[in-house]
Amino acid sequence: QSILSLMRETDQTSKNIILRYHYRCPKKIIEFCNNSFYNKELIVKNDKEASLQFFDIKNNNPEERNTSYDEASEIVKLIIKNHYTNTTVITPFKKQAELINKLLKENDIFDVKAGTIHTVQGDESNTIIFSAALSPKTGKKTFAWMKDNEELINVAVSRAKKDLILFCDYESMCKLDQNENSTFKQLADYTRSDGNIAIIKPKVLLQHNFSNNSVAEKELYETLRPYFEMKNNYIIERNVKVSECLKINDDEYMDYYFKSEFDLVIFKKGNISGLEPKLVVEVDGGEHLILDRTIRNDRKKEIICGTVRLKLLRVANSQTKDYNCLIQVLSACLGEQRPLNLIEIEEGIDE
Repeated sequence: QSILSLMRETDQTSKNIILRYHYRCPKKIIEFCNNSFYNKELIVKNDKEASLQFFDIKNNNPEERNTSYDEASEIVKLIIKNHYTNTTVITPFKKQAELINKLLKENDIFDVKAGTIHTVQGDESNTIIFSAALSPKTGKKTFAWMKDNEELINVAVSRAKKDLILFCDYESMCKLDQNENSTFKQLADYTRSDGNIAIIKPKVLLQHNFSNNSVAEKELYETLRPYFEMKNNYIIERNVKVSECLKINDDEYMDYYFKSEFDLVIFKKGNISGLEPKLVVEVDGGEHLILDRTIRNDRKKEIICGTVRLKLLRVANSQTKDYNCLIQVLSACLGEQRPLNLIEIEEGIDE
């Protein structure tokens, strides 16, 4: 893991601020990253010409797992032919990097090195050569790790100051991709087309961890708990029985009413009536879209909440750690004034 990814996993509440101005890569190169990873928020300040090249290499002679001798050999030939200097070869696999370095040394090339992203992070070169090292023998799990690996692809592409060259067995890659149009498949097509295709973010796959006391519920509670600990007029509780929270008289839903729980309930403190439920928050995994029983139970909760005019908010598993977004939405649901963001707070201090 990088320090940045470790920080993001550990600290879910701090605001992430992107450095928007990008100077290293020409626009043709960095636009792939800008569309794939930065929501088009980068402001590119490099107008220099750039070269995108794709070499389709049939990898029929892997020396060992996650290597391709054919690809490594062609990379070294290209370096010799074009007299490349200020060049780095990046590959997902340590064994492929070792093989390329061995061939470079055998050809008396000492000013070009190959490495994985962990050895080149923070570096930059005029020419970046990406060696995918995919072959008919590459396993599905290996490609699954590689295909949408944001750090791997983003770092590899964004090291290039002038030229980006991709070596890949295109037929093998397409078979492994299975028409998913993954990020790596789009990178291959992007370089093949000289940057003339639209980049589409891959769909986020549904997480099928079931809602009842799931990891996602715990994550949501831990994300929201610090905020409500600072507020004297609200408290937040998880796994609250519906029958203990609400009072209804509808016989049709009584059985479910006594058995079911709300994932999270936000209560408002009252001087006389004690705690008043103000908002129910439900965490939805993929089962809430595909399992008939789960869908029916969701509707029952919505009807029960509707009978007492209690708001119900649904949060996807993938959103449970997005502190800033959650607080904005919760504040709106509770009818509170929108909380200040960091920029507004800083402007207030300056004033």
